[in-house]
Parts: sequence; structure tokens; C-alpha cells
Amino acid sequence: MIITEELNKIFRTDVVETTALDKVNLQVAKGEFVAVMGPSGCGKSTLLNIIGLPDNPSNGKYFFNNVEVSKFREKDRANLSTTIVMVTHSPAHAERANRIVQLFDGHIVTENNIRN
Repeated sequence: MIITEELNKIFRTDVVETTALDKVNLQVAKGEFVAVMGPSGCGKSTLLNIIGLPDNPSNGKYFFNNVEVSKFREKDRANLSTTIVMVTHSPAHAERANRIVQLFDGHIVTENNIRN
């Protein structure tokens, strides 16, 4: 199971601070097929990079199979990442999804169950 609580991701440079994810709360049950959709720049890839474990959130919590992995080091994340399967940038896969999560401006704006 995947659970995020108040997940944030902020990218900073010397000049600008960009909030890519802002307090994202999400639950994905084991075996559930979820499509994450939204316009370009809304935070889809950032969310998937955190869920897929290449990256950590700036703030908030991420639980994978009841273990908080939000603060795991890169090596520890790599050991877990082989158990998560994601297909990105393919709208055709949304047809098979159990649920569609739509992001806009770093926030989940809608969640729709398609089938049980």
C-alpha cells in the first residue's frame, strides 16, 4: 500500500522557489491501478518520482507497505524501488485504471473511482 500525508516538494535555486507538490494526500491499495493525470507542469512526474523512490519529498510523509520511507537515503530507496511498477506518459493506460487522480498546480483536484 502507498500512503502520502501532506506531501510537499519544493525546488529551490538562489533566485526562485517552486512548489511542485503542495500537501498531497493519497492512498493506493495493493494491486490497485491508478492513473495520475493533469496538465504539463502540474506535478505528475514529481509525484511519481517520490512514489517510485528516486526522490524524497521536501516535507510530509510517504508510507510504502506500512513503512515510512520519506526520509530514506538513496541506497535504502533503491532497495525498495524494485517492488513498484509504474508506466508513465501513456494515456492509453488510463482506460485500465481503477481510479483516476487528477493534479493541478501541485494539488489533487479530483479523484474518481472508475470501477471496483
